[in-house]
Amino acid sequence: MKNIVEDLIYIMRSENEDKSNSAITYLGLLVERHIQDRYCDIDYLHLFHNDIQIYNLKLSENDVNSILETVLFELFLYVNKNPVSLAWCLGKFHDKDILSDFLKLFEIYKNDDDVFLQLLFSLNSIYDLREIMNTLNLELKKIDLSKLEKSKEYLIELSSIFQNLKPFYSDTPGGADFQSVPTT
Repeated sequence: MKNIVEDLIYIMRSENEDKSNSAITYLGLLVERHIQDRYCDIDYLHLFHNDIQIYNLKLSENDVNSILETVLFELFLYVNKNPVSLAWCLGKFHDKDILSDFLKLFEIYKNDDDVFLQLLFSLNSIYDLREIMNTLNLELKKIDLSKLEKSKEYLIELSSIFQNLKPFYSDTPGGADFQSVPTT
């Protein structure tokens, strides 16, 4: 049954974008189920399109690590046709310390608003942004967010959600910065 993970990784690298995207989705859901188990069993069965083999698959830590390494490899080498889906999949690795990988990926995808935005969503799903605010600020100051309209809007929206985060635009053109401000 463990060959299913290898098969999905192989399909993920397919030239057929739909097949690749489906494999990435299954891998992400398998990781999510292993780490978080967010949904009830029947929901996962539906998410796996009633594929009983995938539904019955239980990942080992080696499987999870293999999937993570593959997703990062595909994103860093920019070889997959579905980088937004890969960035979504990355957001399923809640028990892994991958902040430095996110920061490098922000630099790589700084001109692709869709991937950058999904990386922000995934980062926000894994980390408490208040805890990584200083590190995130340093990286975002290096990026011209004026080219990333959707990503910039999301960062502004986040600042309104987290009352102790206040955005302002730094000297870097379009660069956002978040600082702690006292709450009243």
